[in-house]
Amino acid sequence: MSHSLKISQIEKEIARKIIEDETEINSFQFITECLQRNDDLDRIPKVKNFTLVGGGSVPTTIIKASQLDKFDNFEVIDIDDEAITLGKLILEKQGLFGNYINCGGENYNFENSDVVYIANLAQGKAKILEQCWRTLLSGTQVILRLSTSSNLDDVDSFSQEEIDQKKWTIESHGDRSIEFNSYNVFLRKN
Repeated sequence: MSHSLKISQIEKEIARKIIEDETEINSFQFITECLQRNDDLDRIPKVKNFTLVGGGSVPTTIIKASQLDKFDNFEVIDIDDEAITLGKLILEKQGLFGNYINCGGENYNFENSDVVYIANLAQGKAKILEQCWRTLLSGTQVILRLSTSSNLDDVDSFSQEEIDQKKWTIESHGDRSIEFNSYNVFLRKN
């Protein structure tokens, strides 16, 4: 089983337990670790519109950004219908109401986004980043979650070295997550 499929299945199982069994979201170690890996979102200012590309069934990035009071409105973009449905129910159960779009990030118009977060398991990061560059205003922040492991066969192997520094300024790096073999790269559109 591929790494992405395994994570997707784990998230869907957890989401169903939270929704159907009324289980508290923080009772799952996996979810707690997902929330902790984004502690560095405290580096971003509060914005009007926060966009998550690759939200999955339990959009912990939105939950963490909400806990840190980092947005007024949010939208979650994903290509998995079931993940969108479950993710929406999970977030609404947390009192978070936003927009959910079934779309690949490479085809989305980000013009109304103030911050874009591209998840680790989002496929086609190079194309998504290019679409962000084409449709975002100059100075807009993009947070790119990158894998630290080349052994994960289906995780987009986009590396920091591939970031076009004529288009993007690398402002900082988040802490590396050992549990998730990944870290955030904070970019600003030139």
